Amino acid sequence: MTDLISSQTTPAARLYLSGSLIFGCLLAFGVSTQVGSQSSSSSSLYFYFVVLLSIVLASATAYFQNAVVALAASFGARCMGSMIAFQGVVGAVISLVQLVAAVSLVKHRTPAASISAPLDSQTAKSAAVFFGFSTALMGAILFAFHLLSRSHIYAEIDQETKDAKAVPNGSLSRSSFDRLSGVQRKIAPLCFSVAYVFVVTLALFPAFTARVTSSSAQKGSLMASSLVFSAVHFVVFNTADLVGRTLPSLVPARFVPESSLIFVLASLARTIFAPLFNGAHTERSTGTGPMVVRGVETSTSLLQADWVFFTLLTIFGISNGYISTSLFLSAPARPQLRPDERQLAATVLSFWLTIGLAVGSALSLATASW
Repeated sequence: MTDLISSQTTPAARLYLSGSLIFGCLLAFGVSTQVGSQSSSSSSLYFYFVVLLSIVLASATAYFQNAVVALAASFGARCMGSMIAFQGVVGAVISLVQLVAAVSLVKHRTPAASISAPLDSQTAKSAAVFFGFSTALMGAILFAFHLLSRSHIYAEIDQETKDAKAVPNGSLSRSSFDRLSGVQRKIAPLCFSVAYVFVVTLALFPAFTARVTSSSAQKGSLMASSLVFSAVHFVVFNTADLVGRTLPSLVPARFVPESSLIFVLASLARTIFAPLFNGAHTERSTGTGPMVVRGVETSTSLLQADWVFFTLLTIFGISNGYISTSLFLSAPARPQLRPDERQLAATVLSFWLTIGLAVGSALSLATASW
């Protein structure tokens, strides 16, 4: 489907369309935090509005990602690595914004308000800051691509891509489905690997890991607040993921996996994080909200120590970024692919990444209740 659409539209058109939808959804979310905080009579309508907007945002994001990955693949491995690394930068920066908002919220909130008003004007203000920052960042991305699409190097790459597709090798007479299935067969182990990497990641993070609380923080401290502790855990994971995404472009080529077997084994090995995280310090049955500041609790296992949890989370994030980035660098460069199939290989891999995200999200419904 993506290949069929991409054959009828330009990368610039696909990026502008999906990017504009993302920008509009983020802007609408930001505005709704202020509207919703002033009226509670239409909560049911607001719920359906959020669900609908989330569906549009998710679809636009998937379409945007496929278009960006396909375009980056045509620029070469270095560009692909930089693009994936910058995705990590965005995640790390946004998690820092979340942490600042969480700390501000906890500091300016009274204990009584924490229990009786889980969603007040201060919460809405923090949400507005988050969505406002995300909207501004998306606008900057669209402007940056606008400048890129008018550059000389973009015109050269675009022409090279058109020339590769015009080579009379018989591929033009094949259907889109035949081309997709043919490329997928050539990179099938890589497709499985990238999907499984994100199945494990989304099944555990953040559905289960966000429920972990501090086992050693002093009562009344910021880290004793589950809201702040969770925000810190987002920063740790996203920073580690950024490091993992950056490493394949920095280390010598011999340290970047190329074997399909290594990719499959590495992705399967990440399953070990499930029982490890399951041993972390969590409060499995509480009737209180995330704003309550909790006191010191006795740990019964090494896995419940805060430093162990954050160490595991760091390894978890680095492995997620390193393996997934190495896969995207390796797939378009597979020797069995023709030049006109390299861009499509990156798109197919991106599709299986999305499948992994979907399956992992579904599994998170189970892991969240551990």
